[in-house]
Amino acid sequence: MRDDLAIQLGPLRLRNPLVMASGTFGFGLDYRGLVEPDQVGAVVTKGLSLQPWVGHAPPRLVESPCGAINAIGLENPGVDLFVERLLPELVATGATVIANVVGKTQEEYAEVARRLEAAGGVAAVELNISCPNVKEGGVAFAASPVMAASVVRAVRAASRLPVFVKLAPMAADPVEVALACAAAGADGFTVANTYPALSIDVERGQPALTAEVGGLSGPAIRPLSVRLTARIWRATGLPIIGSGGVETARDALEYLMAGARAVAVGTATFYRPTAALEILEGLRDYVARQGLASLETLVGRAVGPPEETAADIEGQAAAYLERTGALLHGHFRLSSGLHSDRYVEKFRLLERPRVAEALVRLLAIACWDLRPEVVVGPATGGILLAYELARQLGVSRAFFTERVGGRMALRRGFSVAAGEAVLLVEDVITTGGSLMETAQAVQAAGGRIVGACSLIDRSGGRFRPPFPYRTLIRLDFETWDQAACPLCWQGVPIAEPGSRRIG
Repeated sequence: MRDDLAIQLGPLRLRNPLVMASGTFGFGLDYRGLVEPDQVGAVVTKGLSLQPWVGHAPPRLVESPCGAINAIGLENPGVDLFVERLLPELVATGATVIANVVGKTQEEYAEVARRLEAAGGVAAVELNISCPNVKEGGVAFAASPVMAASVVRAVRAASRLPVFVKLAPMAADPVEVALACAAAGADGFTVANTYPALSIDVERGQPALTAEVGGLSGPAIRPLSVRLTARIWRATGLPIIGSGGVETARDALEYLMAGARAVAVGTATFYRPTAALEILEGLRDYVARQGLASLETLVGRAVGPPEETAADIEGQAAAYLERTGALLHGHFRLSSGLHSDRYVEKFRLLERPRVAEALVRLLAIACWDLRPEVVVGPATGGILLAYELARQLGVSRAFFTERVGGRMALRRGFSVAAGEAVLLVEDVITTGGSLMETAQAVQAAGGRIVGACSLIDRSGGRFRPPFPYRTLIRLDFETWDQAACPLCWQGVPIAEPGSRRIG
């Protein structure tokens, strides 16, 4: 095969950017003789679940102007049968295999991914997060950034396979979902799944599909998905498989120039089985006419480069804090009484709601598995964090503690029920004293501490509470007792920027 259309899709090197979309190409074996699996960049399998799924009763596919509406119901034989009977034959064709994974709990997603990796031959997984999470009352994972990220984290923990998340375009904000998944470790995205649609059979006076609502695919959705591709590209900068209404090389080029690195062909395959090969020839002709060395030069050309996101904080925390003016240099007496040459003014981060929301989302992702019923934060920074963290975790209550007689206490009528699960959140940890005082106050009131988290930990690893603890940013700053402080010896004036002594 010629390599003139080869492209890098995250950790995957594809022979060309054409991907056969999940569900429309079967398991990659049905179209042999028309389109060989190794002629395209990758084959995305039908959705695979832990156990076989029957799907919806027919009719489950109906034509629509400029597209089709389907409600297959993710019918599939289950991952074990796929691994035993279908995967070996598909791998033998030389295809790059991306396995679409579905599930009703994050544990199911993780287990399917684990079994696929153990089998060998699968290059990556595509997570269909439009499935209902039965543990959360049937709410689709895609409806919540934190829920979506929990699936990514679970799969990441179970498998080393690259993870691409297939986004649901009708989520409240697909960009927020994408950012959360990126922070949780996603390698890229498929943008996007089908759009909910309803077709009426006017002769029968009933919905045309047994399931009533189906997913609209085809050319009708292409401009919508191209727009969403551009938004996800600019927000995350991660590799994207553009999906929705690709019929021609021109359509594929639109997606590439909007930020995609690969394009999925789906509905077009139903009425033009060799559509993918025709698109490839069109792309080769375009590359030759434009004198392009690689398709890589087209990625994002029409919409510009990606923006910096909150996920960029990891690995460059100090630089980020400097840039926002949150990291101060000088001689400071911290609220713990220790001295330091650097001080983090967390309110410089929290004063911008969008930044605060993005930062707290990362904390929410890290704490999803703790399942709190109440979130509590020590005043003052903890007030903002507690309420925003509770909102993102879907927790119904949040409150704060205040210092009374030198110690943290519950006031203003705040209370916890006996055994109620409480998550603690702090802005900056130096010694962890305020957080532990809050823990004692909550426990004295009957609460059960399920864990704690912080925006910034500058304890140097010394803070090790007796319950699960997660932090977003770790800073290795020196601190000294007053007697050992070199800045005091040098006579450098000291500042007390904290709020503990105010009032």
